[in-house]
Amino acid sequence: MKNNENREPPARSLDVKCPDLPQNNLASTLRSKVARKLPAAFQRLLLNRLFYFLNRKRKRILTYHNVIPDRQFRDVPAEGVSHQVSVFKQQIEHLSARFPIGLNLEDPRELMLTFDDGYWNQYEFVHVVLKEHGIRGYFFFTLDLLSGDHPLLIDQLLFWLSYVDRGTYQVRIEGRLIQLQIETDQDRHRCWQELYPIIRPNFKSLAPSLLAEFESCYPSEILVHKVDQDYYRQRFTAVLPDALSEMKSYGHMIGAHGKTHAPLAALDRAELEEEMVSCRQAIGVTFNCTAFSFPFGGVEESCQGVSNFGFSQIFGNINCPLPASWKYSNSFIPRMSLPNEANAAELDFILSGAKYFLTNFKLLPKW
Repeated sequence: MKNNENREPPARSLDVKCPDLPQNNLASTLRSKVARKLPAAFQRLLLNRLFYFLNRKRKRILTYHNVIPDRQFRDVPAEGVSHQVSVFKQQIEHLSARFPIGLNLEDPRELMLTFDDGYWNQYEFVHVVLKEHGIRGYFFFTLDLLSGDHPLLIDQLLFWLSYVDRGTYQVRIEGRLIQLQIETDQDRHRCWQELYPIIRPNFKSLAPSLLAEFESCYPSEILVHKVDQDYYRQRFTAVLPDALSEMKSYGHMIGAHGKTHAPLAALDRAELEEEMVSCRQAIGVTFNCTAFSFPFGGVEESCQGVSNFGFSQIFGNINCPLPASWKYSNSFIPRMSLPNEANAAELDFILSGAKYFLTNFKLLPKW
């Protein structure tokens, strides 16, 4: 519902137009300033070299999602884990100078590149750039995305929130009336930061409900025709069968990223089995390897037992301390990510393991 001022909101309401941070939060401001200066300081003091040496036997596996042309890139929620084409090219140059890059999971000296979801930009831009450098990677594709006519559910939500017209909208989630005030792109980010924690614990049921609320406010069909059509094709439509065949022929590994992209931890046993059996049946057809990447990828969204369905290498999305009941292994292989940033000091700060050490007081994980 948009700008419905005649309707009196119920008692339980939430306004997700976040106010500016208070100016007296000095400690937070100082921490932020120090954090921004750390990469350059570590590079200048040769500390990144030290951490490269200390982590020389630790495998680095990078995860990417979308790579978008610079002229179409916009800092909105839909591009929260995306990279600009120019930045991606510079990162590949930097990575190639630091590491051999390949598909050998056992060699800690060799960096491995992985790409999740299966949108068209991964063929049009990622595959082309990698081919120019003679690099092969792992691509984890979602079955329903490849065979369907719509983006993944998470991306339908992000698309709407990123490109809906400015204004005030009201959506209802679990009995709460939530007011979305959208005037700037920063407002779009703030709204998503408030909405996602609400739907995350029960994503399977709440995400479709939120999408229905979005659609009642402003139909996505209208938004699709208002954005740049090349951008929409690259970012929100799937890799086509001929392109998929070309990627396999070149030597990329194509693994599974779920059937529906549901967070597996949120599924009951029957739903999990249906999801994973569909993926297993696609091995040798859609997929040319037995690697699997958890949708969403964090420990909270992942589950144990995926190896029971025929997958031998199973990837998570983050390097972080695990709960006591988990351990890094071929059933949960840790991956790192890089920001949409081409600064060499920033990249080395992450790749060397220095940033991970300052956060966790540990060297990069081994398994």
